[in-house]
Amino acid sequence: MFGVLIAITPVFIYFYYHKTLTDMLYAVFVFAFKRSLEGDKYDIHNELKISGCYFAMIFALCQVDYKRGVLKLRELISGKNHKIQVENSDNVDACVEIENEFAGKQLICGEFREFVLVAIFTMGFITAITLHFGDPFIYYFTTAYPIFMLTTIVMFVLYDPLTLLKSWRLDIPVAAFLVFLCYFASHTSNQINTVLFDRGNTYYQTYVDKANEMASLIPECDKDSVYSINMDMQWFECNDILPCYSYTINLQFFVSLDNQIEQNIIKRLKTDPPKWIVIGGDLSSYLPNINDVVMPMYSEVYENEYGALYLLD
Repeated sequence: MFGVLIAITPVFIYFYYHKTLTDMLYAVFVFAFKRSLEGDKYDIHNELKISGCYFAMIFALCQVDYKRGVLKLRELISGKNHKIQVENSDNVDACVEIENEFAGKQLICGEFREFVLVAIFTMGFITAITLHFGDPFIYYFTTAYPIFMLTTIVMFVLYDPLTLLKSWRLDIPVAAFLVFLCYFASHTSNQINTVLFDRGNTYYQTYVDKANEMASLIPECDKDSVYSINMDMQWFECNDILPCYSYTINLQFFVSLDNQIEQNIIKRLKTDPPKWIVIGGDLSSYLPNINDVVMPMYSEVYENEYGALYLLD
C-alpha cells in the first residue's frame, strides 16, 4: 500500500495543482471504462492472449488435495474424525515434511498454502472475466502478466523443473504455461525482427519529414494554439507540440460514447478557437457537426497524404 501511495501521490498533486484532478479521474477511470466496454467479441486469438490467467487457475486447481477435501466433507457430514493419509509421491502437502531452508517454500507449502492457491485462482479468474467485458485492445492483456509471473514463481518454488512428467499436478500447468509462452513468443520475435532487420523501412522517416514540413508553417509563438482532429499523437511528438485541448485522437469514437464531448468542442471552437487545426481525412464524413463549424472559420494552408493544416481566418 505504501508503494502505491508513493507512485500515485505525485500524479494527484500535479493534476490538483493544475485544477484538472476531476478531469483526470473522469478520463482515466470513467471514460476509459466506457471505451473498454465497446468492441468486438472474443475469439480464440484473444483467449490465447489471456491464457496466463487460465494457467494460474489450472495450476491452483491442480494443487488441491481432493482426497483430503472429500474426507473433510465426510467428516463435516458425519460428525466423525477420519484419519487423513498423505500420499508423499503425489501430494503437495508432502513438501511440509521436507526439510528445506528456503523460507519461501516453507511458507507456501505450510499453513498458508491454501491461502496462496485461493489467491492465485481468484486473481486469475477476476482478471479473465474483466478482460471479457469489452474491446480486446492489445495493451489490456498486460494485466494478465502479474498473475502469470506470480503463478510461475510459486510453481518453481513448489516443484523442481527436472521432475516434469512425474506428477500430473505439475505437467498440466506446465502445458498451460507453454501455451501462453509460445503464443507471445511469436509476437516478441516479430518485434525483435523489426528492430534488427526493418531499418530500411522508410515509412517512419517519411512520416516524420512530412510532419515536420507541415509544422514548419506554424510560428513558434503559435505552437500553444494547435488542435488536431483524426491525427496521430506521433504528429505532436515529432514536432514537440502539445495539443491545446482534450480528446485529440479517436475523436469520432469518443463522441459516439459521449455526445457531450462534441458539444464541448463546438463550444470551444466558437468561443476560444485555436489558431491552427490539423485535420486528417475528410472531416465531413466522420464529424459533420464539427466540420460545419470549422470550415467557415478556417482556411487550408497546406496538405499532404497525412493530413491538412488550417489557419484561423
